Amino acid sequence: MHAEPILVIITGQAGAGHSTSLKILEDSGFEAIDNLPPNLIPAVLLQKPEARLAIGIDSRTRDVVSAETIRLIEKLRADTAKKSVVVFLSCDDDILYRRFTITRRRHPLHEAGGLKEAISAERVALQPLKNLADHVIDTSNLAPGALQHLLQGIFSSSERRTPRLLIQSFSYRNGIPSESDMVMDMRFLSNPYYQEELRHLNGKNKKIKEFLENDTNWQQFINPFLTLTESLLNRYHSAGKQYFTLAFGCTGGMHRSVFTAESVAEALQKKNWPAQVYHREL
Repeated sequence: MHAEPILVIITGQAGAGHSTSLKILEDSGFEAIDNLPPNLIPAVLLQKPEARLAIGIDSRTRDVVSAETIRLIEKLRADTAKKSVVVFLSCDDDILYRRFTITRRRHPLHEAGGLKEAISAERVALQPLKNLADHVIDTSNLAPGALQHLLQGIFSSSERRTPRLLIQSFSYRNGIPSESDMVMDMRFLSNPYYQEELRHLNGKNKKIKEFLENDTNWQQFINPFLTLTESLLNRYHSAGKQYFTLAFGCTGGMHRSVFTAESVAEALQKKNWPAQVYHREL
């Protein structure tokens, strides 16, 4: 079975993951074209009517937020011959500022003044495109692996049997992952950090595993939670949800959350739920 023809327009703030997203889609079987002037999109579609296309437009692109571009996107959406989807990538100003400072890249709107002014001006200028987006992805605390999970979940072939499942651990000190569909606070478990011999290990270590598995709170938690999670996944699948992100948090993101993510992923994999595991703080 061939995947359906589709046009994905990747747009958003400079530094928010534009190039990474195009690369992810290219690796997933899309033909990727970056910085294509919007008025040329119809010509590309005529040449490739059956293709899966990922086209990047951003602040480098002339007339990216013109009235003509907005009308073009609305027209593409009305065309039933090829499904069109807009993905907008956003990011916190402070993180964008840090990314540009570290990489010493030049912001596309550098003429707006300093870097902070350019980032702010771009956010305002791109608002019409954000309003049109089918998917708005905040990449502020999103690692490339998590971004890959989201995009592949949205655009993978419809014949896949189950939702694409990402299980991740995180530290509450650094904030809850914005892409999470379900979050569990694991701070009710005994904290290995307060055991001198365990403090510098992480939740993948056998000693941490043994310590937490002996916690009566864990024993009371795990089986009911797995039953609930599998029931939810079945319902999400029936509803057509393509991806699901389950996040476990603890204070430092090193012990309890890591152990839980590993344990839940292993249990679900044994029940034929393919799960990718990502530990944000490791």
